[in-house]
Amino acid sequence: MNDILELSADYALSRVDFLNYLDDYIHGSIIIIENNSPVAHLVRRNIISFSYVEQRIISIEIKIKRGSVWRQAKVSADLDQNPKLLDRFNEWSIPH
Repeated sequence: MNDILELSADYALSRVDFLNYLDDYIHGSIIIIENNSPVAHLVRRNIISFSYVEQRIISIEIKIKRGSVWRQAKVSADLDQNPKLLDRFNEWSIPH
């Protein structure tokens, strides 16, 4: 019985990972640039919302996994340095 439960758990976990990566493949990802360097790599499933801090700067609330625990974090993006960011958020239907 334990072997069956272990196999079921392994299948469920691998299926979740597969579905997550499939979502990333279909919807793509965003690399946030600051001073010509990448500072964050975001995928749709990890973004919670965004809000304007200033006219051209937004704060993005994301989910990150540390070990087995999901936590919330924030990253800022300058829209002048990331001009297609809001278009991608609109495609992904990210709330703000």
